[in-house]
Amino acid sequence: MAKIMGVIYSMIGLIVGTVFSLIAVTGEAVGSPVGGSSGLSETMMGIGAIILFPIVCGVAGFVLGLLSGAIYNLAVRIIGGVAIEGVQSES
Repeated sequence: MAKIMGVIYSMIGLIVGTVFSLIAVTGEAVGSPVGGSSGLSETMMGIGAIILFPIVCGVAGFVLGLLSGAIYNLAVRIIGGVAIEGVQSES
């Protein structure tokens, strides 16, 4: 569960990082007020977003998946699982 959540959250982080990068590049293209920065910080922030967001989100997803899996297993051990009974018919 933790591995799958880590991969899913990494994909979400890549999407969010891409959007964040596009916003940073758009802000750089529009320009800054007089006396503002040179635009290098926006470029670095955009590149950093594409690299860091998937890593941070993937690690967070892995940890949350690990914790939620442990809590689920503990709850099932205490409460008991769900038993499904079916009737097999002849076909």
